[in-house]
Amino acid sequence: MTELTNSQSMSFILARVPEFRSQWGVFLLNDDSETPGFCNEITEFARFAVTTLKLDDTTAATTAKSIFQTVEYLLAFGDPSVQSTVTNCFLGSLLAHCSHGTLEIQQMLPYLGEQTCKEVESLVATGTK
Repeated sequence: MTELTNSQSMSFILARVPEFRSQWGVFLLNDDSETPGFCNEITEFARFAVTTLKLDDTTAATTAKSIFQTVEYLLAFGDPSVQSTVTNCFLGSLLAHCSHGTLEIQQMLPYLGEQTCKEVESLVATGTK
């Protein structure tokens, strides 16, 4: 299996989490750069994850599960650049929301896969929040 690259990752995310498409379209309309870059793109996906995790219904729980399964896949099958960007920009953004009180870490814990959990633990251990 070929590893996913940064340039392939957003298409993969949009295919796996179609609920994100609307927010993604707004992001692209408001972005002035020619290419926002994968860190900016995945950070927008993290904003979507935060919004989803704050909702308390069955649909949101299903979407949250899809979000974190997608992140788990990127960490397992993305190239090293994808893995690093997902860890630092997506998971780092979620932890920043936790440290600012806009998200409680308990809201995402049920959805963390094995690799995602390891990366979160690593970020917390190094003080990245």
